Amino acid sequence: MMPHLTGENLAREMLVARKDIPIIMITGYGENATGEMSADIGIREFMLKPVGAADLGNAVRRVLDTVMPSA
Repeated sequence: MMPHLTGENLAREMLVARKDIPIIMITGYGENATGEMSADIGIREFMLKPVGAADLGNAVRRVLDTVMPSA
């Protein structure tokens, strides 16, 4: 939890500052945030806690592949 700022609002502010920044949102509050809402904002990956290391690594790989596709 962040005081006075939600993850959704932080992501929005980051994307205003830098439209191409890849964001992975990880939350324990799935009832307040959804993958569809996150995608609409521009968040690249949405995950619900608990997140295992392999799942997080796979999400990072997917995001990096969209930012830096292999030659």
